Amino acid sequence: MTKVYCLRNDIQKMETELWNLFVKVEKFIGGLPDNIQGNMIVAEPTRLQDAIRIVNHLMDQKLKGYTARNAENKRRVDKDQRDNRVK
Repeated sequence: MTKVYCLRNDIQKMETELWNLFVKVEKFIGGLPDNIQGNMIVAEPTRLQDAIRIVNHLMDQKLKGYTARNAENKRRVDKDQRDNRVK
């Protein structure tokens, strides 16, 4: 069927474009932190836009976790400093 409707050159162009998109997604995923990279591999995004959307969501969650932990650590340090002053 492809011989009738598509020229071989057109098929090669489509294959090259698909390969380039695949490499972009793989490179994008490869540059992520390990825990997010694992989640991306499991999610198997089919488009770069899907991968970016998922990563943005995961990074937001990770940053919220860092913010919460930093706030808790700051509260602990402040409390320890107050306790030391009383003694």
